[in-house]
Amino acid sequence: MLTVQQFQRAAALLCACECLRREALSPQTRRNDLAEYGRGAWSEDRKLLRKWDIYESVLKVPYYVTIDERREVVRWFRHDGARYVEERPAGERLWVGEAGLFVGAWRGWYERRHGLWVRFYDGQGALIPTKAEREALEREAKERERQAKEAALQAVEQERAAKEQERAAKEAALQELERLKAKLRDLNRAD
Repeated sequence: MLTVQQFQRAAALLCACECLRREALSPQTRRNDLAEYGRGAWSEDRKLLRKWDIYESVLKVPYYVTIDERREVVRWFRHDGARYVEERPAGERLWVGEAGLFVGAWRGWYERRHGLWVRFYDGQGALIPTKAEREALEREAKERERQAKEAALQAVEQERAAKEQERAAKEAALQELERLKAKLRDLNRAD
């Protein structure tokens, strides 16, 4: 879960500035974004620009991440003020200091598709859950709470039943005692 400060920094860094760009690299995207020449937007001087050029030179997006799912390769780039420089983070996670978060590769199910994804991790390296994961965790927590309440109610009911059995046993024992006393009195009178 993001703190308010992390959310604000992440929103400013990633949303307003479009600072993190995830590209699933199809062969065409690979050629356009990472090849020396490719198709893209035209600049004012009619020079052909790749998406890469737009993010690097025009928008100056601070981080650019590409995922080649076919080759299972994640590449991390950080803008140094002039151009993108490829980063080789340890453990497949890139520290984004401006947001106080790691951005890392993650394999799993998301949006009904299994694959390699880019995910956020907190400063301690714990995966920050998606909305669906948070909702599932909340449902599980509510279910555990419901089960705990149910177990507590069953324990109270069992305790009440045990006390009722104990009371009934005492009452039966007292009745038996009274019966035996009466029989003893009758025997003593008969002598």
